[in-house]
Amino acid sequence: MKLASFFNKSNYKHFYHLLKPYPKGVGNSKPDFSCFPDIQSIVNYLEVEKYKSIVIVATGPSSRSLNYNKENLYFCTNRALYLMKNMPFVYLVNDGYCLVKYLKKFKSPSNWKGTFFWYFTTKTRKNSREFDLLNTYIKTKTRSKKEAIITNTNEHHVLNHIHNELIDFLKKELEINFFGVNSGYVLLVFTYIIAYYGKKPIEIYGLDLGEKEEAYFNKTVELGKTIKSDFTKKHFKQFYDVIYNNDKINVINHSFFMTKTH
Repeated sequence: MKLASFFNKSNYKHFYHLLKPYPKGVGNSKPDFSCFPDIQSIVNYLEVEKYKSIVIVATGPSSRSLNYNKENLYFCTNRALYLMKNMPFVYLVNDGYCLVKYLKKFKSPSNWKGTFFWYFTTKTRKNSREFDLLNTYIKTKTRSKKEAIITNTNEHHVLNHIHNELIDFLKKELEINFFGVNSGYVLLVFTYIIAYYGKKPIEIYGLDLGEKEEAYFNKTVELGKTIKSDFTKKHFKQFYDVIYNNDKINVINHSFFMTKTH
């Protein structure tokens, strides 16, 4: 461990949340995922048909102009959770720090529709404290709405069949080989597929990739490579090029990277 990490406030907060007990509202029971045989069942569970549009919200500065409307269903990741206010929302998270904070602090508000953890299980991830905590939690704990791991292993407590269906959809319908570039990319891809199955238009905020300014919606920061690198932008551009030219789902992108206004 680098010496500087001993003086990093975030590291101490992270360690605190790892040790912290779960909040009230977290029950001790084995979850039941039999209600999710396929992607369409997730769409039905989230009641997508009730909403006018699907709104993707990431943490970039363009999300400061987020339009709030209870007729829309919001999908967010990481700290964009704090922007949800009283809007109906779904949470996606695979960042280790935000993941632990979510497990140990989230109090299940009534406007929350569910949480999904979609990621590729790698050796590094499998051996991490954060994802060990997640897997233990999913096996033994529940909140008021469904929380599910979607990944590439065949363990009984994960939705491997949903992972395979998502990957197959991307290959067959969009001709894209999925790579989990970062949290924002996973949010974009997952939510697009939900909107596609639900036949709803999409609006996007906060996937700025360092364009215009290096910042999150709540502060100016030096952004990491996983957010603003050419590699990241290449994968986002590839996905946008495909979905912008797909006439089945209308996409409006308010983000500063590859903005689309109609």
